[in-house]
Amino acid sequence: MKNKVILAGAGIGSADNITLAVKKALDEADVIIYDRLLNKNIIMPYLNSKETYYVGKSIDKHTLSQEDINKLLVDKAKEGKKVVRLKGGDPYIFARGGEEALYLSENGLDFEVLPGLTSGTVCLNTAGIVPTFRDISTSISFITGHREKSKPSNFSQYAKLDGTLVFYMGLKNLENIVYDLIRGGIDQKKPLAIISNGASGDQEVYTSTIGQVLNEVNLYKVRTPSIIVIGDTVSLRRNLNYFEQKTLFGKTIALTRDLANSLILANHIEALGGKALILPTIKINPINQEKLEKDIKNFDYDYLVFTSVNAVRIFFDKFIGLRDIRDLAGVKIAAIGEKTKEEIEKYYLKVNIVPEKYQGEFLVKKLGSYLNKESKVYFPHSNLSRKEVADSIKSISNLTELAIYENIIPEEAFEIDEKIDAIMFSSSSTVDNFICMYGKNILEDTQIYSIGDITTQVIESYGLKVYKQADKSTIASLIELIKENIKWEWEESETLKY
Repeated sequence: MKNKVILAGAGIGSADNITLAVKKALDEADVIIYDRLLNKNIIMPYLNSKETYYVGKSIDKHTLSQEDINKLLVDKAKEGKKVVRLKGGDPYIFARGGEEALYLSENGLDFEVLPGLTSGTVCLNTAGIVPTFRDISTSISFITGHREKSKPSNFSQYAKLDGTLVFYMGLKNLENIVYDLIRGGIDQKKPLAIISNGASGDQEVYTSTIGQVLNEVNLYKVRTPSIIVIGDTVSLRRNLNYFEQKTLFGKTIALTRDLANSLILANHIEALGGKALILPTIKINPINQEKLEKDIKNFDYDYLVFTSVNAVRIFFDKFIGLRDIRDLAGVKIAAIGEKTKEEIEKYYLKVNIVPEKYQGEFLVKKLGSYLNKESKVYFPHSNLSRKEVADSIKSISNLTELAIYENIIPEEAFEIDEKIDAIMFSSSSTVDNFICMYGKNILEDTQIYSIGDITTQVIESYGLKVYKQADKSTIASLIELIKENIKWEWEESETLKY
């Protein structure tokens, strides 16, 4: 891949819409040069580990000119670096990927293009609009609604096209599009839809007809990015609009765990139709790794105790690098809860001890029926693990404990420019750090969900009210709570929507 640039499409909507080929290219890249209109959760894992350049463009603001982007691609590739040019949607569909590929070719560089899901199919899908349908629409046309200022626009030629017309970047030019199509002879009763922020929890769909859209839809209230769909299949939206029926559609859920775990959780939120706002309040930083390495080399314990997923990952990454996993034969393993247990099982190990309630006190109580003063126990944990847990285990066994990672506050806070409908706090440290980074006023109209008693106490210590607390101290329980309890506030729209 060196001296070759990958032009890749990130797709539209959920981060899960990225292809396996693009994900692999990103993982292997040294440099990622990325655009505005892509799910930011795709790029977040790479911001601190790779050389990244944001070159996004909006209508009135270009971070870099196209010429400068072309030059950046060439310069980085000629440095011998693996370069991925990441675009929203598909690189070759109204994304200037063809221009960039031609420039690379003219400068003697190899390139490869990895397709992505384009908004002309994805956004129609989530809006409940079928682009083709037997006996109704047998073709689909992708048309740019944007024209260079020096080139006059004339859309009347598209009025005679059969099938579904999909205009990209046409909102600002909709009046001209409508008048030109009518002048070209299009049926003024032809259904029309404007899809704003398609395939996201912010999606809004405005429906009308060619003849009435300028009277019925207040275009000043329609947010970009938007695409315009014209065709008889728009009328099927009433029956095919599955996406907006999803449990969390239209709701923004803030996630406060570390980045890696928040990204995993974001996939679940997006699958339920919600918008996942990732606001990492803790950063996982391995510590005492030389001591951990020494303990693993000399490992001679009867029990392993884990109270977090992060401890499991860090411990076993180090263990597998030094020893055979079969060396743990005969060692009994305890996990504080279901997620920690599942993480251990990924290493094909059996978990012997899990408490009924996923809290430190209940884990110690469960261990009490197994341990005696001769039992050799190894307990790798966070620097913020409650001292009472380690002390209680030590009182009933021969304990060796080690903080193998620290929870630290991320260096930078993210800008929050939208209403947070619900927020999940999975530990007391996420609460403390969130208040430190963002303050508490931002949560004034937000439903606050807590994972357990201790986290709830910390939330309330800041004068905040917990909306719901999980019955089980698990992330899965928190998600179920949000699904069951999140409030909906319906407002009458001034525009017509199906």
